[in-house]
Amino acid sequence: ASQESYYDTRGSNFPTIWSRLVESKSKVIVEPTGSQVQFEEARNEYQDQIAREKRCILLAVFRGKMSEGISFNDDHARAVICIGVPFPNSLDRNIKAKKAYNDEQR
Repeated sequence: ASQESYYDTRGSNFPTIWSRLVESKSKVIVEPTGSQVQFEEARNEYQDQIAREKRCILLAVFRGKMSEGISFNDDHARAVICIGVPFPNSLDRNIKAKKAYNDEQR
């Protein structure tokens, strides 16, 4: 299945977010979660796309492989958008203590 099919869950004729991203930048590359070879292929595909068309979106995990030790200077990163969804380990001792403290303050 194509990546776009994963994002079209409405079953309607409205453009999906995925299709709108592809339309605006011609290529969307997602950081792979697999092997080092897959990572390097994705990185090279991104760099080649930027060199050819100057338009590409790279979706990567903050603190993932793509964010460590790679230079995104000049045309390789015109903007960076960070979205974080914190999911702390609820069984962690510090989190339990913070929850208990917050509950006492209510």
